Amino acid sequence: MNAVRNAGCTIIAAVLLAGCASMHDQAAVATSKEAAQPAPYAVDSSYVNKVERAARKDNVDVQWVNPPTNRATSGGPR
Repeated sequence: MNAVRNAGCTIIAAVLLAGCASMHDQAAVATSKEAAQPAPYAVDSSYVNKVERAARKDNVDVQWVNPPTNRATSGGPR
């Protein structure tokens, strides 16, 4: 029974490791087209500054988890 269990665990481990190894190349490499395009959204710096200024008045520390964004205004196609 132990031999069957050990063989099963070994096979499962080998299959999982092979699957993870094959995904590495696809996830880590970005194409040049993806890298060249700017992000469609930009941080709304005026709003961030207003909130942080008000927080400093009240002696409050602000940590942005998801900062507010605006659509980026680039001259490119939409």
